[in-house]
Amino acid sequence: MKSRVFFAAGTALVCALLTGCNKPPEPPETAETRFQKTRIQAEHGSANAQAELGFSYIEGKGVIKDYIEAVKWLRKAADQNHPQAQYNLGAAYISGTGVAQDEAEAIRWLQKAADQNVAEAQHDLGVLCIQGKGMPKDEPKAAELFRKSAEQNNVGAQIKLGFVYASGTGTAKDTVLAHAWWTVALDSGDMSAKDAIVQLEKEMKPEQIQRAAALAAQLSAKLHKK
Repeated sequence: MKSRVFFAAGTALVCALLTGCNKPPEPPETAETRFQKTRIQAEHGSANAQAELGFSYIEGKGVIKDYIEAVKWLRKAADQNHPQAQYNLGAAYISGTGVAQDEAEAIRWLQKAADQNVAEAQHDLGVLCIQGKGMPKDEPKAAELFRKSAEQNNVGAQIKLGFVYASGTGTAKDTVLAHAWWTVALDSGDMSAKDAIVQLEKEMKPEQIQRAAALAAQLSAKLHKK
C-alpha cells in the first residue's frame, strides 16, 4: 500500500513538472498585454523597451497611435544610445511626425545611428548628403554611406550605389560594380533595377557583363550568409 501511495505521488509530481497538467494554460499574449508589459519595463529605464514602446505608438500596436508620445519614448531610448531609436527619432524630425521638422536635429540623430551601423540611417543620411539638404553637399560621403548600407542588404542603398558607380558620383566610375549592385537589388525583387541594367549594358563589353554577373553572385552569397 505504501509503495502505491508513493508511486501515485511521484506520478503526480512528474506530471506537474513535465507537463504542467495541474496548472491551467496561460492565455496567449495580445498586442495590448505586450504593450502593458513593455510600458512597465520602459518606465523602469529599459532602452530596448522604450524604443519598442515608441514604435508601438507609431504603429498603433496595442495602443492608439500617438506620435507625440512615440517621440517622447524614442528620445528616452535614443539618449541611452539605442541605435534604432536614434534612427526613428531622426526620421521623425525629417518628416515632422510628432515633432516640428528640424533638419539639423534629424541629421544629428541619423549620424549617431549611422555610426552604429544602422543600414536605414546610412541610406537616409546618404540621400541628404547627395542632395546637400541640411548640410553641405558631400558626394564622396554619400557614396560611402550607400556602400555601407548596401553591404547590409538595404535594397534602396544598392540601387543608389549602382547609380553612384554608373555616373561616377563621389567615386570613380565603374560600370561593372554598378551592374553588379543593380543585379543584387533586382534579385531582391526591386524591378526598378531592370531598366537601368539594360541601359548600362549598352555601354559595356561582353566580358565586363560577365565579370559583373560573377561579382553579383559573390555579393549575393556574402549578403545572404550574414
